[in-house]
Amino acid sequence: LNVYSMLKHDTLVLTERAARKIEEKILHHLHRPDNYKLIKKFKSDQA
Repeated sequence: LNVYSMLKHDTLVLTERAARKIEEKILHHLHRPDNYKLIKKFKSDQA
C-alpha cells in the first residue's frame, strides 16, 4: 500500500500501531539533517 493507493479512498482504516509507524517515518524525514537539500526544489516562492 502506498500513499497514492490510500488517497484513492474516502476512508482509511489503520491499526494504532500502523498509524504510529507512519507518523514515525514522516517525522524522521521531516527532521533529517539534510532535509533542506531534499525539499529545496519543491519550495514555492509564493506566499
